[in-house]
Amino acid sequence: TPLYSSAASDVYKRQAARNLRRRRVRSALTICGIVVGVTLIVALASISESLNSAVDVAASEMSAEQAAGLGEVSKSVNVFLAGIGGVAFLIAGLGIMNTMMISVAERKREIGIMKAIGAGKRRIMRVFLLESAVQGMIGGAAGCLLGFGLTKTVGLLLSISRNVEID
Repeated sequence: TPLYSSAASDVYKRQAARNLRRRRVRSALTICGIVVGVTLIVALASISESLNSAVDVAASEMSAEQAAGLGEVSKSVNVFLAGIGGVAFLIAGLGIMNTMMISVAERKREIGIMKAIGAGKRRIMRVFLLESAVQGMIGGAAGCLLGFGLTKTVGLLLSISRNVEID
């Protein structure tokens, strides 16, 4: 005889399907958050690199005093950009942490089953760490690609707009 009635079994199946959809949505949102954060960081690094090269070019045409002042401004801007990048990393890390905490809370039944069949704490922790690592790698790789693509596209558009002569 079945342990649960057919109606109860249907309820559990619907709950499991809903939880799976929630997990997928939460994972997708986490990956999107990481993509945005890494894209921002890559774009900031590109801006910083462009700024440094522009300062080097401009400093060669200035007096030593002006070049030193421009160098100080450039350093200040780089520190500011690094701060923004650090905040973006922190937010991405908090997003992953939040997702994993909710995932553990929702998957208590699965964790109980894993323990019942002999999985230890380390094994269960590895499952969750692997899940968060995969999300981080996917989001990071996509963010790098998107960041490099956006900065190259914007750089190309800006160089085209500078070369257009207005009569």
